[in-house]
Amino acid sequence: MMFWGSVRQLRRTPLTAAVFAVLFAVASFFLCAGAAVSARNRAAVRAYEDTFVTIGTVRQRPEAMEITARYDAFTGTYSRKSAPAYASVVSPEVLNFDGAEYLLGPEKRPYYGALRPDLQLKPVGDNFVCYANYVAEFTPLEDCVPDHPVEVRLVRPLSGEVPNAMIALPQAGETILFCDHYNDAPPTLYAGKTYVAQLVSGGLHDPSQAAGATEWNPSRAARSAQRLPDGTPLGLVYASIAEVTDGFYETAAGRAWLAYAAAANDSYKTLPVLPTSGTHLLLPFYNGAAAVTAGADITPEEYAAGAYVCLVPESLARRNGLTVGDALRLPLYFADYESAPSEKFPEADETSAVTSVVWWDMGAPLNAMGEAYPVFSD
Repeated sequence: MMFWGSVRQLRRTPLTAAVFAVLFAVASFFLCAGAAVSARNRAAVRAYEDTFVTIGTVRQRPEAMEITARYDAFTGTYSRKSAPAYASVVSPEVLNFDGAEYLLGPEKRPYYGALRPDLQLKPVGDNFVCYANYVAEFTPLEDCVPDHPVEVRLVRPLSGEVPNAMIALPQAGETILFCDHYNDAPPTLYAGKTYVAQLVSGGLHDPSQAAGATEWNPSRAARSAQRLPDGTPLGLVYASIAEVTDGFYETAAGRAWLAYAAAANDSYKTLPVLPTSGTHLLLPFYNGAAAVTAGADITPEEYAAGAYVCLVPESLARRNGLTVGDALRLPLYFADYESAPSEKFPEADETSAVTSVVWWDMGAPLNAMGEAYPVFSD
């Protein structure tokens, strides 16, 4: 009854009825237009979501800057540099905040190392030389403090040879110049005693010299870079120069030095393996700097099934005669949650005619027990 009463009322006031009809038509137009635009927008968003993916990479904000100093025996001064310092490791879970709608949630993805001494992993040729980790025993020719180059005789090397080493490695019986160049308080060494250290070619003691004998420096001690999930180091650091006494290699330190010497150059036998749930999630592929040039990309079905498939660099395939469909065994023996594989295993420029140093460094090759990392997945 109220509806018909309203209609009769409008008939008595034709001007009001006309205004009402116009407003009703305008409102209906905007309602229909809004619905059509909304439908088109929803369809466009679905199309964009099917076509485009946005990838974000984040780094933990440093809590402070840490100043480190390095002593130089020639100048008697310290050079200082700053680096970010972190009190703890922040979990990726903090990125799962309210309102964050991820297609694939945040994660800290490690890369793994596969030990393959039978493969040719690095370039060969006259224009490529390798940095060598060289552990050896030596004895001083006289009592000395090695804060300057002193003569020592190499007793025996403990590390294996390195093909294409950057500089000729000293052999047993050879006399070399030794200097604890970056230590502001080097220990006294005594003639007739035997010591073990990792020897690194330091060039010339005085860099202004035009020529001269190569100085060898002690580098890293037998140590472990293993950490807890929160980033806490697990310890195991020995002196960078150790005296070899009777029964030394039966002690924990001696066993660690032997293990370190055996694994010192495992970096050059290591194939870095980066797991992923989609190549488009890797920045080189996402940015168009990398692409599949032979065979096919890994399929969604293979990812879902956890299929044993992989992509390898063209250079690796070329050096080892690998073709699409070949089996590639990957004995994984360490996981690195800190770095990207390109930071520890940089690609060499094989097109360059200029001699370049191939420097692969997985870090200290010992676990917290002072042993070489065992294969945990083959």
